[in-house]
Order: sequence, then structure tokens, then C-alpha cells
Amino acid sequence: ALAINAQHQNRIIRAKQTLNDTITHVDKKVSLKKGTILQSPMEVPDIILDEDMAEEYLKHIFSTPSIWKRQNEPLRDELGVLLYHYARAPFDSTAAFLTLLPYDSLRIPWKRFYIIDSVKITVPLVSADTLAVDSISLQVRPQEMYLTIGSDLRKISLSSDLQPVTRNDTLFVNDSVFVLLSDFIPASLPRSGGDTTILIISDTLPWATLPDKEFPFRRMRYPFMTDSIRAAVSTIIDALHGRDSTIIKFTGRGNSTTDVWLNSQSGNLRRYWLQDMNGDSVTVWIGSPSRNTISMETEDGVTFKRQVWRNDLVDKKINTVAVKDEEIRKVEMNKIDPNTWKYRGDVSYLFSQSKVSDYWVAGGNDNISSALDINGYLYYTNKEKKVSWTTTGRLAIGLLWTDGVGVRKNLDVIDIASKVNHKAFGKFDFSGQLQFKTQSFVGKKYTSDTSYVVSKFFNPATLILGYGLDYKPTKTFSVNVSPLSYKGIYVPAAGKIDETLYGVEEGKKSKNEMGMYVTLNSSDKIFKKITMTNKIQFFSNFLNKPQNVDIDWEMTMTTSLSWFADIKLNTFLIYDDETLFTVTDDEGNERKIPKLQFKELLGLTLSFRF
Repeated sequence: ALAINAQHQNRIIRAKQTLNDTITHVDKKVSLKKGTILQSPMEVPDIILDEDMAEEYLKHIFSTPSIWKRQNEPLRDELGVLLYHYARAPFDSTAAFLTLLPYDSLRIPWKRFYIIDSVKITVPLVSADTLAVDSISLQVRPQEMYLTIGSDLRKISLSSDLQPVTRNDTLFVNDSVFVLLSDFIPASLPRSGGDTTILIISDTLPWATLPDKEFPFRRMRYPFMTDSIRAAVSTIIDALHGRDSTIIKFTGRGNSTTDVWLNSQSGNLRRYWLQDMNGDSVTVWIGSPSRNTISMETEDGVTFKRQVWRNDLVDKKINTVAVKDEEIRKVEMNKIDPNTWKYRGDVSYLFSQSKVSDYWVAGGNDNISSALDINGYLYYTNKEKKVSWTTTGRLAIGLLWTDGVGVRKNLDVIDIASKVNHKAFGKFDFSGQLQFKTQSFVGKKYTSDTSYVVSKFFNPATLILGYGLDYKPTKTFSVNVSPLSYKGIYVPAAGKIDETLYGVEEGKKSKNEMGMYVTLNSSDKIFKKITMTNKIQFFSNFLNKPQNVDIDWEMTMTTSLSWFADIKLNTFLIYDDETLFTVTDDEGNERKIPKLQFKELLGLTLSFRF
């Protein structure tokens, strides 16, 4: 700040020195000594100022009250307006910001403007009435009740008809607030007593605050302050649009230009010399009689005369064909569709290779890894109805060849996700989502001497349905909370595939769960050319051990080498307490426990985007 301030002061000093040298300059031939007779008028030099010098000079003139006859001199006021507009953004930028501002996010809940105390009514418990008639016997009728306000306890007797018996019917909540007992004590009490708490507004605050660093106000005096600001801003913007001005420069064959201001308050005309190809000119008066209107008038006394060599064109006619009115009525204007569809996609191919010679002491096998990853994105937006729809699809297939082992599958994903959002309030949207996951080809589990099938197409398949709120504070981060969600895991080929590997009970083909689903999506640039994308999903099953949360986390880190080549790192982390793995302890006993599943792919990726 000190460096900027010093630089600013130096700029002001240089500007003043240049101005003094320029403005006080006179012709060297003219002597200004006392008693000298001036032979010719002093020549006015050319004064050249850049923008910074001009701004500083006008600020100095404007801020020196001693040189002005009056403080509200019109010239001084207009110089202030000129400096004000020069130092600020254009009006259209300000209007766009204020029009698109989400005023509902600035509101403070109305409950923050009140202090609420509670009055607790306690009626002693009595035995239940065993009579068939609807009456209360003398033995079981409550005789008294208690009122608790903060630390104060008040005992009140009850009459035979269950009415409060008190000399003073006024109940003081604090020094300035009191209520009448008859206003909130019921006319008749229940047969068996109980505790009842009644909330009373004990004080109204003159202002309230919101503890949010993005909240622009220090305090607000009533809950609807932002609505009043929004209405006032809208009125002022409409008024400024009505008197806004735009300058237009008219030019022709010559070098001269004429400036005309377009506005709704100016009827002035400017003279413009309109030249022809021979250099002759005629006077044209140009002006703006009303908003968005330009008028052009010729000089008084100017007449037009057709040239002789064009007289043969006077009687020329254009052949026309009559068209029936019915044919004309068929022509209609095209309606602009406010709904927009967008799509994009990308195809990437990952490749990595390792070669180990026979004389490599540490050992190892030759291997080649490759993966094809196809992604498609479809977007729909309806701004009038405040609805947006996003659908993504992914197909990924990867193979691994190892010397002495052969070809095996190391990546197989089919993932379809669809989400519909409707504007709710602020940065929150009502959101409904659908997600489907499965794989394409047969997956095997390999042991030292054999292998067996553990997955294939649609075995297993996961379907998730949910509805809730979607919060998107920035363009690169969003949180979706679906408090009521369905999660289904399907294994139609149960028996041929071990369904218990995916949490499905033995002998069944599916598992259905109801719970809460939370999804976090982020995309951040951690370095200049490295982008990290995260998608984390949490699911809690309300029907079985809700404290055990399932986790599905996919992270992708990408750095770009060129327009078609990237280095990409993919990691997958899954935890499901109902997905069990067989382990053997030190004593040789086998048991099934949940474990953390992790997979990682790293390699050179060739990308094609469309």
C-alpha cells in the first residue's frame, strides 16, 4: 500500500510539473520584464495531456474551493460529474450486476428480529376417571397448576370448573412485557395433567445481523429491506434507461465527422456536410428528436434535380405478379425457442507399457496396459421455467497384458447419471437424480491355479433414485443432498455368480435399500496445468445400520501436454460394509469381513473432444 501510494504521489507531482511548464509557457521572443512594450500578442502553446495528467489536473481544479465564486458553480458541478463517470464502470455493467443479483440470498429470517421467552404450564397428574359419563369426579380433579418463566415458579389454584383462581390476572414475563392469564390458559384442563410450553415474544429488536462473510450489510432494520432495495434499484434503472445517451459519429467521403447524441431529452440539430464523388457538398442537419430516433433534414433552399442522362429511367417499370391474400396470410413469424440444448463429448485412450530384460536383477514381467474411455454430456436449460437437466454417460474398457499371464480386464464401467434441477431459492435447487452402474464384459477372480467368474453384464447392476436439494455456491463445486433415496443392487445370475460379494443375501437376486444419499462434485486447478476432479458419494441405509455409511470416491487428475495428449491419473475407492471378503487368520480359520477397495490407473492419454 505504501509503494502504491508513493507511486501515486509521484505521478501527481510529475503531472503538476508538466502542467506548470506547459501552461505558463510563452514565446521566447516575448520579454516579460517590467516596462517592456508588447510588440505582438503572446502565442498560446499546444497543451498536450495524457489521461492521468488530465484527471489529476481536473481533480485539483475541482477540489480547490478558493478559486470558485460559488461552491455550486455549474462548471464545477459538471466537472465533478465528468470525473465521477470517468472513474467508474459503464452503466450497462452496473445495471447487469444489479439486475442479476440474487436479492433473496441477502434476506435475514424474520425470527431473528424477535426475542422469544417460554411459559411452562404444569398440571399435576391425577388418576383416570373410570366413570362412563364425560365428567371429572372431585377426587381426581386437579386442584392447582404451576407456571414457570425462566427461574420463576408461580403456583395457581384451580376452581371446581378448572378455572385459574388468582387476584392478579397479569403475568409478567419481564420488566416491559406482560400477558393476561386468560389469553393463553385453556378454559378447561385435561383429565390427566401434563406440561405445556407456550412461546411469547418478549422483545422486538430494532435491527438484526447475519454472520456471513459474503453478507454485504452490517445490520438490517426489518426483514424486507432487500425487497425494498430491489424495487428501488429496478425503478432507478428503468429511469436511467429512459434518459440514457449514446454518441454516434457520422462520416462520409470527406475527412470530417459529426457527433450526434441519441437520447430522449435532446432536440438539437448538428450540421453535416454531405459530399459526393466530385467533391461537391450539401448541408444536412442531423439530430435526435426522441429516444432511438435519428432525423436528417436538408438545408433551407436546397433542391434536387435529376440529371439528364438518367431521364430514360423515369418511365421504366418493374414487372410484378399479383399474389392472393390467402397465400400471404400463410407466412408466419418464427417463434424463438427459449429452450436450449447443448451437448459435448470426449474420447480418450490411455496407454502404458513396461519392458523388463532377462538380466534385470530385481525381476519383473513385461506388460502393456490400455484403456478406452468414452464420455458424453447432454444439457437442457429452460430459463423461463427455471429448469435445467444434465445427463452424462460413460463407457470405459481397459485391458492388461502381462508376459506369462496373458490378457486380463482391469477396467470395465458403464455409468449413466441424470439430474433435473428446479430453482428453489438463493443458490439452492430442488433436484431429482437417477444413476445406473454396471459393466460390459465378464470379470474373473484369479487364484494361483484357477479362475472363476465374479461379474458380467448387468451382474451386478446398481440403480439409485433420489430427490432433495442441490447447492452450488460456485461453478466448480456442488453438494446434492437427497434425504429420501432408493438404492437397488441386482444380480439376476445369482447362483452362477456369488451374489454375497455385493451385499445380496444368499439365494436372492436383489437388495433394496432406502436411505439418504449425499453427492459432492468438485473440479479444481491445483497447479497451472493440473486439474483435479472429485466425485464422492455417501449412502446411509435407514433400514439396516444407518451409522454404517457406504462410500464411492472417484478422483481424476489431468495435466495437458498438447491439444490431443494428456497425462491422466484415475483412482477409485469403494467401501461397503455389506460387501464381504474372505480372509484367513493366523490359525487358518476363514471368515468374511468388509474391506476398503482401491484401484489406480496412470498413463499417457490421447484425447478427442467434440
